Amino acid sequence: MIRRVWKLLSPQIEEKDAHLSLNLTVTVINYVKVYLENSLFNLISNAITYTRPGVILEIRVETWREEENIVLMVPDNGIGIDLEKHREQLFRYKRMFHRGYGSNGVGLFKIRNQIRTFGGNIEVKSESGRGSSFFVYFNNRVYTLQQDE
Repeated sequence: MIRRVWKLLSPQIEEKDAHLSLNLTVTVINYVKVYLENSLFNLISNAITYTRPGVILEIRVETWREEENIVLMVPDNGIGIDLEKHREQLFRYKRMFHRGYGSNGVGLFKIRNQIRTFGGNIEVKSESGRGSSFFVYFNNRVYTLQQDE
């Protein structure tokens, strides 16, 4: 799936000379495929869009287990977001924090709604001028059917 997203974004990736690295401790996420692919696409696309001039863009995709969740992290070294100023608006519909980048302010809103639909969550750590790290938590609870329940 990551290869497919990377291929879809290859013109932008080549234009920015971006580098992708993977560290996938978990390779199977039980989730709606189109939502997972859309989340990856939007997070990587945002990283490509919001690059710092003169800096080679580094994007990572990492996964691991954390309690009852699988965590997908996408950090980058782009322009970052001033969270003190924008945290409350970050995942709202049509909210843009950096003008002039050709964004419509829908991507993060869409990701959060899709992830929350199935009990997951998304969080961000970011520093203006240094980059952002998005953490997507997929609910990975396993339920068993018991005869006596």
